[in-house]
Amino acid sequence: MNQDLMAVLPAWGFPHAHLGAGIRKLGADVFECRAGLRLRMLFKAEKKERELIFFEIGDHDEIRRLLKSR
Repeated sequence: MNQDLMAVLPAWGFPHAHLGAGIRKLGADVFECRAGLRLRMLFKAEKKERELIFFEIGDHDEIRRLLKSR
């Protein structure tokens, strides 16, 4: 997971590089964004701490299975 996150980080902060990140709210406190054509990342937004906590990365099917198992 860390390796995949590190590959995505250079694009953040450059709107044209990550245009279409496709951030979607999936639940009360869980969001999804695209990390390229294949990968999706799940994260929580901690308002009090003003930070995003990424906790899973995988392809569409992997993320779908994870969400169904919660």
